Amino acid sequence: EPGDLYATIRLVTPPVTTDADKESYQAMAKSFAAFNPRANV
Repeated sequence: EPGDLYATIRLVTPPVTTDADKESYQAMAKSFAAFNPRANV
């Protein structure tokens, strides 16, 4: 029967446990600073 499809999505990121982890996340945030995921919505 036709209808709407609903999905539940869980995004899990690795925990930050070391200074290197924190630096990696900060570098990624800096690299994607201009990214807007809702730009085409």
